Amino acid sequence: AMADEAVAKHTAHAHPKTLRWTYVAWTAAWIVGCVAGDLWWNRKILPAAFATLAALKLGIWANKKVSRENMLVMQGVGIQLETEYVLGGKDVVFLDRATIETVVLNEAVTTTESFYYLAILLHGESSTAVAFETLRPGRSTLLPALQTAATMGFF
Repeated sequence: AMADEAVAKHTAHAHPKTLRWTYVAWTAAWIVGCVAGDLWWNRKILPAAFATLAALKLGIWANKKVSRENMLVMQGVGIQLETEYVLGGKDVVFLDRATIETVVLNEAVTTTESFYYLAILLHGESSTAVAFETLRPGRSTLLPALQTAATMGFF
């Protein structure tokens, strides 16, 4: 985490195996897409349609894989949540200081797992914003981010 008095950035990275399989899926989608083009060219409609749908499904799956999530805490300004995707896309959500009620470390329990997450409670909202929503890092990443939020007055 990079930190100075007014700004701190906390990052969670995807597991290298996840990234490797995403690149494999994207390459497979490209190959299947080439085969589909050849099948369309040779007027083999049903196999071409199947290959096209398979390529699209693989490509869409690969494009949604997250490589990194960042939480940028800016004292007196707000919190910015960033999600970076393997194939280059990026989503950014900024939460203004005036809208943030508090930041809490919470535990979620499902039928198959339990994990910790950082919830950002917002004034007048029934929903919350979640930092590191997809990658779900452990407490070794979440606790410093929570401590930074506390230090910068988000409690």
